[in-house]
Amino acid sequence: MAAYDTQTNVWTAASDGDLATVKRCIESGAHAPHTPDAQGYTCLHAAASYGHHELLQYLIARPGVNLNCGDEDGDTPLHVVEDVESCRMLLAAGADPSKRNGDGLSPAGNARGEGRDAIADLLAQAHPAAAAADDVAVIAARREAAADGDEAMEKLELSLNQLSEAAGVPQEESSNKRARV
Repeated sequence: MAAYDTQTNVWTAASDGDLATVKRCIESGAHAPHTPDAQGYTCLHAAASYGHHELLQYLIARPGVNLNCGDEDGDTPLHVVEDVESCRMLLAAGADPSKRNGDGLSPAGNARGEGRDAIADLLAQAHPAAAAADDVAVIAARREAAADGDEAMEKLELSLNQLSEAAGVPQEESSNKRARV
């Protein structure tokens, strides 16, 4: 790949919906739609989470795009999608609704846990078995955390640590994966 233009942050441009800048960075060969930053965040994640449909369509259409790229938490663009239209676009392009994140949730379970029920319903229709396998305790803890703020986040971390212990996952490994819930 070509050297990256250090004056341009492609991930910020994608978060802002700046199609022209993202296009320039990708078409120069400096980036792919799924090129991660230090936390694994990609232009695909940004376009999906901010509902930048034109940008998302451009990224999806790029040759060799990895629609199932995960960030440091294992979240794919489907895990972070914030609107139904972006979700439909990703599904139509072949994104995998059964992919699990670091907390073991499918995109449907992640969306349900964050109160994005219309998206969760759409994802559950796309892959009912994946959604049915999600741990309801983790979903409930995420929903509570989203509603209650910091105190609930502490309870969520404790619950997830207990689940990780029960599953035999080393503590430092499981807590590092959940730095951003």
